[in-house]
Amino acid sequence: MSPIDPLLAVQDVDNEIWQLADELEALPKRRKDEEDRLADAVRRQQELEAAAGSEDAPDASKHEAVAAEIADANAFLAEIAEREGEVKARKDELEARRADLAKAVKPELLARYNRLGVSRRPVIVKLVDGVCGGCHLRQPPSAAHTIHANVNKPETFKLVTCEMCGRILY
Repeated sequence: MSPIDPLLAVQDVDNEIWQLADELEALPKRRKDEEDRLADAVRRQQELEAAAGSEDAPDASKHEAVAAEIADANAFLAEIAEREGEVKARKDELEARRADLAKAVKPELLARYNRLGVSRRPVIVKLVDGVCGGCHLRQPPSAAHTIHANVNKPETFKLVTCEMCGRILY
């Protein structure tokens, strides 16, 4: 087993954590948009109620449409709150799993991975036909040779990184 294999398991968990973090970041905007929509619908409902006593009172279908919009917005806000709870729970679960998986990775390799993970995603990419899977820069033949040696003789493992983007190659 190559020293990269446990790190790939960490990256798989990190990918899901990053997706959940992105979703958590987007939820407040969705909530705000829905709250604005709800406030607008409530305002329109109040206007309809105020106009109810006048001669040109709106028909019942307008009241029903606004009431349905309010109910829909409230339901969507409840869904957002529920989803936020689910995402936080799943993220916490994955972070605990990541911590367990990280124990199997060499500390210096994990430190490099964590440093690169701040600016590059994914951090570990495949070298395909001599080309980095991250930035698509052609790598020298020695990179492919070293990766091949890492697979066949993991005891002589040597880290291979892309010359352009710095990603870890395997």
